[in-house]
Amino acid sequence: LVMRAGLSVLLGVGLVSAATWLFGGLWERLQLKGEYTPETRFDLVVESRFGVVTVDQKKNIYGGGMFDGHLSTELKPGDWMVRPYFLSAVHEAPKEVLVIGLSGGTWTQILANNPHVEKITAVEINSAYAERVIPEFDAVKSILTNPKVEIITDDGRRWMTINRHRKFDAIIANSTYHFREHATSLLSHEFMSQVKNHLKPGGIYHFNATGSDRAAKTAAEVFPDCILLLNNVVASNAPIEFNKERWRATLANYEIDGQKVLPSAEDIDQIVSMIDTVDDLTVPTERRILTKDTLLDFQYNEWHVPARDQKLITDDNLGHEFDHFGF
Repeated sequence: LVMRAGLSVLLGVGLVSAATWLFGGLWERLQLKGEYTPETRFDLVVESRFGVVTVDQKKNIYGGGMFDGHLSTELKPGDWMVRPYFLSAVHEAPKEVLVIGLSGGTWTQILANNPHVEKITAVEINSAYAERVIPEFDAVKSILTNPKVEIITDDGRRWMTINRHRKFDAIIANSTYHFREHATSLLSHEFMSQVKNHLKPGGIYHFNATGSDRAAKTAAEVFPDCILLLNNVVASNAPIEFNKERWRATLANYEIDGQKVLPSAEDIDQIVSMIDTVDDLTVPTERRILTKDTLLDFQYNEWHVPARDQKLITDDNLGHEFDHFGF
C-alpha cells in the first residue's frame, strides 16, 4: 500500500513537471498553425466562458483566434489608426458616445480622450476584456478609472432594446470580420435601424465594415448619408460634412494619459489633408475617403459587383455568414 502511494505521488509529480513541456505553446500552436515556431509565445492568454483571448508580442489582440486589433493609441500619417480619431472631422461636438464592443479598449481610450467627448458608454458582451486583458496594458488600462467611461457587460442589441430612451451623438462599433460567426448581428439592416433610433439629430454611426460591400449597401439603405473611411463606414441621419480646420484643432489638442498624440504640426497637416482627396480613387486605401455615390458605384475590377448592386444583410439571410461571397 505504501509502495502504491509512493508511486502515485511520483506519478503526480512527474505529470506536473511535464505539464509545461506537454502544454507549453498550446494556444500558439492552435492559433498560428503552420506559422508557429517553437520560440513563439503569447504575452497574454485569457481563457473564460466567453472563449479565448490572446495577445502576441507585438501587442496584437485576438479573440477566438481572429485578429481583434492592436493595443496602441499611437497615430502616425498614413496609419489605419486614424479611424477612431476621425470623429471630429464629421461631428462638431460628439459629447456623448456609445461604443458597442470594447475588446482591448484601444478605440474606447482614443474616443474617451477626444477633447469634445464628455461621456462614453461602452457595452461589451465578454467581461474578460475589462477584467483580465485591459488591466495588463499601459496603453489602455486608464479607461478603467476614467470618470468619463462607463463599461457595461451586456449584448449590444439587448442593451439598446432595454435602453430605448438613450440617444447619442455618436455610436461606434469596431466590428469583427464580416464573415465571422454572429457578425450579422452587427451588420444587418435590423441592427442598423436600431442604431439609427439611438442617434441624436446629426448623429454619427461609425462601424468597421472590414471590406464588405454588402455592409456598405445596407448602411446606405438605412441612413440618409454615409461615406467610406478606409474600410469603415461612417453613416448619419443628416448630410455628412467634412470640417478640416475643426479636425486639425482637435488633433492638436489630443492628449492621452498626459501625452500629446501628435506633437508635430507637420504630421497633423499630413493627416487632415486626407479630406482634400475625397473621392480620389488613386490614393492608397489607408488614406481613402469616398462619398456615398462613389462608394456605391466603385468597382475594384471588371468582375467586381459594386455595392449598389449587392444584396442587403439582414437577420434572416445571415449576410456573409451564410454566403461569404455575398451575391
